[in-house]
Amino acid sequence: MVATIRYNIDQKQRKGSKTTQEKLNPKQTALIVVDVQNDFCDEKGLFAKLDEGVSKFQKIIPDLLNLINEARKVNLPIIYIQAIYDKKYLPKNILERYKKQGLDKLCQSGTWGADFYKIKPKENEKVMVKHRYDAFTNPGLDKLLKSMKIKTLIMAGCTTDVCVDSTARTGFIKGYHIVAVEDCLATDKAQAQEYTLNYMKKFYDAIVIKSKEIVNHWKK
Repeated sequence: MVATIRYNIDQKQRKGSKTTQEKLNPKQTALIVVDVQNDFCDEKGLFAKLDEGVSKFQKIIPDLLNLINEARKVNLPIIYIQAIYDKKYLPKNILERYKKQGLDKLCQSGTWGADFYKIKPKENEKVMVKHRYDAFTNPGLDKLLKSMKIKTLIMAGCTTDVCVDSTARTGFIKGYHIVAVEDCLATDKAQAQEYTLNYMKKFYDAIVIKSKEIVNHWKK
């Protein structure tokens, strides 16, 4: 006999679709800033040394900083995701991949490379550490969001097609609405950026929107 495992979906998650204005309500929305760190974004960081092309990451910073400031004005929670990839935290398969690609020194604890790049979380803003692509592998993230009664995740940061997408995917599966901020997301290849944003729209019902449009919704 085949055992059937069933689970219940929260009834609140079954209600009809909401408008963009409703999804962006600051009272139930959090801004998730993923991996904006020196090793990914700075000219002296590890990505730059490996010729990964950090200019696309740097290009989003002015719009991201403005979005963070506007989010603070409406008391919207901001959660900064910080990648820490020390050897002791990673399984063998990931360690092997990182070593092949020259990433075995990426975002090590206590290093300049792991520090945030041009963003400064305030004392009342949360920093969540992750050791995998997906920030939800840190169970504290979901607990924090639920404690604040968050329903929508505004996704920003690096990289769109890897860590941001992994986090957005799990967020959607866990029942959160996903908003992808087009001008505050970056990856090293334009094709990957376009493909991932379209993928999010198709499979996560994500709203893909520019930061200025989000701010305009907050001002209504």
